[in-house]
Amino acid sequence: METEFENDDSDDDIRDGDAECSFCTGLFSHDKHGEKWAQCVRCYCWARGDCGIEEDYFVRTVCRKSVKL
Repeated sequence: METEFENDDSDDDIRDGDAECSFCTGLFSHDKHGEKWAQCVRCYCWARGDCGIEEDYFVRTVCRKSVKL
């Protein structure tokens, strides 16, 4: 079974070193080796662990507000 994450190329951003943190705009390429980063499961933006993200994946507040329940 295929998921929406399998076809996403945004993982390439962080491997290529040009991902930007959606909270502090820090660049992955400027961080220390091994620093934790996480990705929003709705918009695929990246965030640094130092910005308060503790899980590997999260949902940004902006993305939560766009979901109609």
